[in-house]
Amino acid sequence: MARKVIDIHNHPNWHGHNLDALVRNMDEYGIEKTWLLGWEQPEHEYAQACPSYYACMDPRGVAAPLDLVIQGLERHPDRFIGGWAPDPRDRFARARLQAAVNIHGIRVYGELKVRMRFDNPDAIAMYRFCGELGLPVLFHLQCTRHAVEHQAGNRDTWVEWYGGDMRVVETICKLCPDTQFIGHGPGFWREISGDADEAGEGY
Repeated sequence: MARKVIDIHNHPNWHGHNLDALVRNMDEYGIEKTWLLGWEQPEHEYAQACPSYYACMDPRGVAAPLDLVIQGLERHPDRFIGGWAPDPRDRFARARLQAAVNIHGIRVYGELKVRMRFDNPDAIAMYRFCGELGLPVLFHLQCTRHAVEHQAGNRDTWVEWYGGDMRVVETICKLCPDTQFIGHGPGFWREISGDADEAGEGY
């Protein structure tokens, strides 16, 4: 029996790969479907943390806006599963997500990658709403103790961080028991190691 491979993390027009190139890559590696995820982030966060992305991401917006996900779903409806995570700090984020589900068939809340603790009240409300909608939440965690100390040690330092540390994950799981969470990013994967607290590396 042939394996069914589903890639649960990709973005439209990611690092120079347009939608058709993504599908060719999927075909090359035997991937049947891919979660095509948006990435919504305020431009001041994106520009400070990821200036190199401007040279390799789609120039029609910041990060991976929803309209690029929708283009992918329309162009390759049998290959892509759409995801989008409106910034939960936006007053109308839940309403916008509801519209994206109803109108465009969005099936994943992801990728959540913004400069805030992922256990703040706005985020908790969003996760519970996702639980009601049956949407899994895919988040990017990236905030080591070393990064925090580095930023605190210099007035002009502004490190890239997302979500908080692993304690945030325990909190959101406890507060949102009906929501499915998928962790991603260096702050999540580094915890596989038993010495993560002592290691300064991102992964």
